[in-house]
Amino acid sequence: MSELYLDPILGWRVWKVQRGRLYSTVFGTLWPERTRLEARCGIGGRSSPGGLRGVHDAPARDCDCGIYALKSREDAMFLARQIMRPDIAAVGRVSLWGHVVETERGYRAQFAYIYDVTLVDATDEQAEEIRNRYAVDAFAEPSRDRCDSILPAA
Repeated sequence: MSELYLDPILGWRVWKVQRGRLYSTVFGTLWPERTRLEARCGIGGRSSPGGLRGVHDAPARDCDCGIYALKSREDAMFLARQIMRPDIAAVGRVSLWGHVVETERGYRAQFAYIYDVTLVDATDEQAEEIRNRYAVDAFAEPSRDRCDSILPAA
């Protein structure tokens, strides 16, 4: 069973930015605007409801479900560098709460809300669009090489 966290944990995420919206890098989940994201097992994931793992709340220890976040900015930057153009990578922090499974390098959570985001290889106008759409601090970094120096420290 996962641990229940009422106070949020800050974790690091990477998104793809497409048409002014944030998408998860693995399953392509569109992150909701101005509201929390809630994990659901089997909706676009590797296990389907009623499948081998059965229907259950996310995250579950014996499943891969949940909203993923990393513990370190360095791990998030490594992942962001793997995103190939034409997509813009976004690196930022998320608040995680509810049921949370902690792993060696990160977390899988029941709920998440975007805390802040930096768009890599992006313009100020693109960051402003994210800022206005999601109501979070959003910054642009025009160079992937300089991104490490401008991201907020954990």
